[in-house]
Formats: sequence, structure tokens, C-alpha cells
Amino acid sequence: MVVKKTGSDFPKPETGMQQAVCSHIYDIGIQETTYKGELKHVHQCIVLWELEERIKQGDYKGQRFVISKFYTASLNEKANLRKDLESWRGRAFTEQELLGFDLDNIRRANCYLNLVETKNDNGDTKIKVGAVVPFKKKEDGPQTMTPELPDDYCPDWIKKIMEKAVKEQPQASQPDTSGIEENDEIPF
Repeated sequence: MVVKKTGSDFPKPETGMQQAVCSHIYDIGIQETTYKGELKHVHQCIVLWELEERIKQGDYKGQRFVISKFYTASLNEKANLRKDLESWRGRAFTEQELLGFDLDNIRRANCYLNLVETKNDNGDTKIKVGAVVPFKKKEDGPQTMTPELPDDYCPDWIKKIMEKAVKEQPQASQPDTSGIEENDEIPF
């Protein structure tokens, strides 16, 4: 028997700025993770975007590329979720907004993603989200995208992660978001 290193031959989107629409947000529950050598239980979510770029060949030809990013479900000042949301919005959260932000607000919101190529520990290349920036619709520019994936879309790999969630989840209190101003210039 001869074995060899195999990589994914699934097509990858091009790197650089790409228009995208947030298609789904998955609450994957409390996950066990190691941070600085210490086992932690962290509430996490996955944001999935559909890209404007379409797959050019194979079984999925004609469908949009999708890309996702894992986040700790936190608006702490050091949290990547907060950093990406503020970058996407084009402004910082107010103290009132930090009391609670409904992630469903980003669903169907357009943005630009800066996609970058990285290598994992095995040396395989991977495309990941490097930055999320606001989408500004212009008369002569790109038009707003709407998701094409069905509302109940959930890839098997995400279902497997959800199954690994720690079953005892703390009860989350619902924040009071009354009195939060809306600004039409901010996408969510």
C-alpha cells in the first residue's frame, strides 16, 4: 500500500477584495478549546458569506463561492467579532449597543471581504477572511447581493461542530436594546 499527502482539490476563490453577502450565522454553542495551553469553554459562532465570484468548473459550477469565519460570541474590545463588525459598520459600537447586539442584523447585509491566502501547519494553502469592510452602493457600481442559499442551509461540517457543543449552556439574558438609535448610513 502506498500512501501520500492529499489536499483538497475543491476550487478556491480569488484573493483580494470581493463583494459578499452574509448568508447565515450559526450559533455553535459552547465549545471546548485550548487557549495558551489552558482548556476553556467558549461560546462560539460561525458567520458564512456568499461571494459574488462563482465557481467555474466541477460539480458546483455556477454556484457562488462561500466562505466562513469562526468567532467567539463576544463584543469584548479584544474580540475578533467586535473588530470585524466595527470595521464592517464603519464605526465603533456605542455603550448602549454593547449591552447587546442581535447578530441576525448582519444577515443579508452586503460587505467587501479581503480574502488572503495562508498556509496551515501541513503546508496546504487556504483562503481566509482577512478583513470585512463596508459596502457602499453606487449608481454605476456593484449592486446589492441577496443570498441564494436556502434559509435552512447548514453544511455537514458545521452540524458536526454543533454536536460537539458542551451541553450545559449558561442562560443568556436578553439585553435591553430599546433606545438605540438607527442610522441609515450604517448597514446594521
